[in-house]
Amino acid sequence: MKNVSSKFSFRALNDSERKYLCSLIETYAGIARRADHPMREISKKLMSYVLWRWTADAVKCGATGITKDVVKQDKWKYNCEVHPFTEKAKLITKDKGKRLRHEHVVPRDLIIRHILEEELEKETLFNFLCIFCKCAIVTKEEDQQLRPRNTMPNGWAWDEACVYSRYENSKMKLMFPNDQP
Repeated sequence: MKNVSSKFSFRALNDSERKYLCSLIETYAGIARRADHPMREISKKLMSYVLWRWTADAVKCGATGITKDVVKQDKWKYNCEVHPFTEKAKLITKDKGKRLRHEHVVPRDLIIRHILEEELEKETLFNFLCIFCKCAIVTKEEDQQLRPRNTMPNGWAWDEACVYSRYENSKMKLMFPNDQP
C-alpha cells in the first residue's frame, strides 16, 4: 500500500485483522438476536462501530523492526488514495473532517439488519463484508443530497446488488483510486 507519512508507512487491514473484526461482529450479533438480552441494543451499536473500523482504520507498520504493527483508528477515514471519492471531495481532502464525510455506500444499519436476519457464518460474513462494507469520501453537501438517505434505492436486492446504487440514483459520480471500482 501507499506510504502516507514520511516517518511510518500504513497499510490496509489484512484478512487476518478483518477476520478478527468478523469474530467481534459474530459475538455482538449473537447477543443482538436475543430479544430478552439487556445488551441487545448496545450490541447493535458495537456492530456499527466495528463496521466503521472495517473501512476507516489502517495499520501503522513498525518503522524500526522493533515496533510491531499497530491498528490506527480512522487513519484512512478520508484517504482518497484508498477509497472511492467525488471530485469535490478530492479537491478539499486537506480539510479532513471539516467539510468531508466518510460515508458507507450501503448504510451500516442495513448491513447489520442483514447480518442479524441471515445469521451469517464467519467465512460467509467475511465475504459479505468484503463486498458490502465499503465507503466513499464525499463532501458534507453531497452527503445531504444522497438519496435515499438510510436505505438503498427501490428494487435493490442483496443478490443483484450494485453497492454504489445510491450514488447512481443521486447522479453522483464516484472516482476510484487507480480507476478500480
